[in-house]
Amino acid sequence: MNNVWSTFKGAIETIVNFIPNLISAILLLLLAWIIAVVVKNIIVKGLNALGVDKWLERKGLVNNRPHDGQQGKRSESEGLIRTLGKLAYFLVFLLFLPPVFDALGMKSVSEPIKGMMNSVFEFAPRIIVAVIILVLGLFIAKMLGSLVKNLLASLNVSRFNHYVNFGKNSRDGIDIPEATGWIITVLIGLFFVVQALTTVNLEILNGIGKAIIGYLPLVISGLIILGLGLIGGNILAKLVRRGTGHTLLAQVVKYLLIIVAVFMTLDQLNFAQSIVNVAFLLILGAVAVAFAIAFGIGGRGFAEKQLNSLSNRIEEDKRNPDYGNTDEPLFGSKQNNAYNNYSDAHYDNNHYDNNHYDNAHYEDQHYNNASANDHFEHSEFDADQREIERRQAEQKSDYVRNDEVEERREQRRERRRDPRDRH
Repeated sequence: MNNVWSTFKGAIETIVNFIPNLISAILLLLLAWIIAVVVKNIIVKGLNALGVDKWLERKGLVNNRPHDGQQGKRSESEGLIRTLGKLAYFLVFLLFLPPVFDALGMKSVSEPIKGMMNSVFEFAPRIIVAVIILVLGLFIAKMLGSLVKNLLASLNVSRFNHYVNFGKNSRDGIDIPEATGWIITVLIGLFFVVQALTTVNLEILNGIGKAIIGYLPLVISGLIILGLGLIGGNILAKLVRRGTGHTLLAQVVKYLLIIVAVFMTLDQLNFAQSIVNVAFLLILGAVAVAFAIAFGIGGRGFAEKQLNSLSNRIEEDKRNPDYGNTDEPLFGSKQNNAYNNYSDAHYDNNHYDNNHYDNAHYEDQHYNNASANDHFEHSEFDADQREIERRQAEQKSDYVRNDEVEERREQRRERRRDPRDRH
């Protein structure tokens, strides 16, 4: 009996001794609830009073227009603000959990929570500073980008847009002031992002920041190379178009230079250098082979004509008694006389009738008159040669027709001699 009473008495004493701890824990929870509700209301009403909902809608982050079947429900901005309030509510409760468990004597539960809370509170200031740096840096980057864009626009730099665009309509392509402002914004923003990551002081984030800073000069140089390639390609294409009048040739030159600039940019960025180099060599070799094939097929007649002309000139120089005399000028009257001697030798070796001889004599006289001109052109000689060949062909056809007429006359004479041939 005494043992039962002592056990019961010990339980009663334990309960009585635990009641103050329980009351203190309940009071702490009540205090936490009051503070959490107050913080939640302050955040929700404060954000609404500051017009955060309208700012979010103006920035396009939320859409406060009610959808079909959602009339009477909260808008997206209001729901977002309430979510922030609930987050603050639970955060306050989380802060009060360690003392509540300590009041209940549950050290095994409160100690891990205390360690987690200490880590959070130690890390929170760095996160807040990093967020402030990031927000401030993005604001400064955007402001400087807009300033550069407006400055270039006021200087009318847009008139040079056609130098960096592919199409004819520069308004549909790259706008230099806008592109420059965007690049300035991105570069300055990257610096502040790296600084924010460094402020957090995490090893992995520090490595990312160092990699970004180390790679940034390569990106800048790559952009410069690509920009110079675009500008140089357009300028060179315009010069070729003005000089030759060939639009297709100008476009080929333009895109070849742009392709070279793209490969140089990829190589500068260390982007699969071996693959890029091999691809560039393959493309360059393919272009060279295609040009050789095109010239061999399409320009075969032109090449043959030029080689024959050169061979004839060399043979005529060998037959010339003054061959090898270096005292004579290279482009003087001797050269023109060589052309005339070539014409005489060519026509003397032909055995045509008197009409053909007269034509050849006329052409020879024409070339003798042309020899007085020191600027004799090869195209005129070729045109006269073609005229001679055409007249020779006409004379040959006349001879054939004359033979046919004589044959028909002979047949008619034979019919008159033998009347039976008429039937």
